[in-house]
Amino acid sequence: MMRRARPASILTLLAVLLLSPSLAAAQEVEDPLQARFDAAMQVFRSADQYDSIELFTGLISELEARDELTPAARELLARSYFFRGEAHFNFGENAEAASNLESAIRVEPNLAIDQAMISPKLAELLAESRRKVVGFLQSEVQPSDAVAYVEGAPPLRVGEAIALLDGEYSVRIERPGFQTVERTVRVPAGQTTNLRVEMARTSAVLHVLTEAPGITVTVDGREAGTTSDDGSGIGALAVDGLEPGTHTIGLSSRGYRDRQLEVELAALDDYSTDVITLEPMRGTIRLAGLLPQSVILGNGEVQQRSGADTATVEVPAGTNLIEVDHRGVGRFSRQVEVADGQAIGLEVELRPVIALLAFLGGDEVGARDLEKGTLAFFRDSEAWTVSDRTDVGESLVEANGFDVGRLREIGMASPAQIGRIDWKPLQQACDRQIGASAYLIGVL
Repeated sequence: MMRRARPASILTLLAVLLLSPSLAAAQEVEDPLQARFDAAMQVFRSADQYDSIELFTGLISELEARDELTPAARELLARSYFFRGEAHFNFGENAEAASNLESAIRVEPNLAIDQAMISPKLAELLAESRRKVVGFLQSEVQPSDAVAYVEGAPPLRVGEAIALLDGEYSVRIERPGFQTVERTVRVPAGQTTNLRVEMARTSAVLHVLTEAPGITVTVDGREAGTTSDDGSGIGALAVDGLEPGTHTIGLSSRGYRDRQLEVELAALDDYSTDVITLEPMRGTIRLAGLLPQSVILGNGEVQQRSGADTATVEVPAGTNLIEVDHRGVGRFSRQVEVADGQAIGLEVELRPVIALLAFLGGDEVGARDLEKGTLAFFRDSEAWTVSDRTDVGESLVEANGFDVGRLREIGMASPAQIGRIDWKPLQQACDRQIGASAYLIGVL
């Protein structure tokens, strides 16, 4: 039986190199235009509201000078026009107010303003400005789940209406299983134009549903696409272009067994499969040479505790990390390649564990260099298993009174001074939470 190594003191690597910290914390930079808008709004809400007009004017000039605006910048421009208009309105400058409101709507025809936050007279002026420059397009398409795509506007669904600037628009109407329709529509300002289209059915549609998204689907040997999340976690794919009759559906995904099924489509209509589940590819690993009560982990997750000197673990096909841990004795770790349906044997040999607690001092470059050198020695050794416990190690070190400054002083001390340091509280805390044979701290 392998006995646990019990060092008289914690094994500490004190690399006091006094290197300059190389951490540069990435900070999210605030959009300066958004900051200027917020500053203008602050003045707008103050007793000096009229002064906000000049701030909004500067922001509008800069945004108007851009060749192209993102949706967020377009929204910012529209709101700058609106609040500049509201400021003019509040000071009795109705002509300037109307001009700004009209500009806001031209920039963003579907601009949403909370009517409860503005006066009834301003709301009336906004509605009047909207009637001057925009009309509405409403979809009355059959089938009812068809989608109309209008240039420069969000998708339009049946029963919905969208605001558009006065003018002509190209509209494309799509729905799987139906012939795509293209129309040019005139949308006059101040009116609602109804888009009435009855689409012609061209094929059957099969909605393939899978237990999870990301499954590749073939129909009659030809790839049809990949299922995507339907919003509930189920994978869905609409396959059109199908004729009535029997079709073979194939499903595949990395790490899963391929599956085929046949579906019968009786007519040119819509059909849906039940939710289809794929079986994962699995292999078996038989472990020998275990100590009772060893913890067996597969890919970082506990699989079982051994009650005898052998155990069998099922794992996904492919490369798997198999670990066996016995607190107080040691650990075994091995990367194992296993094929679907394959069973392989593995002899377990526990090695004492050296746990990395922390790299302190804030120098990431130095920490990487130290890890490549010192830790590589232990990892390559036949005598040790290295365990990265930096997830809890730094808090354990600090909770037991060993901050960076103190550890650097220890690193500069003589061997005699180091020997008088009481490591016992930290050793005991690490034993309770981690349970390794030795512990490593890097100080930079």
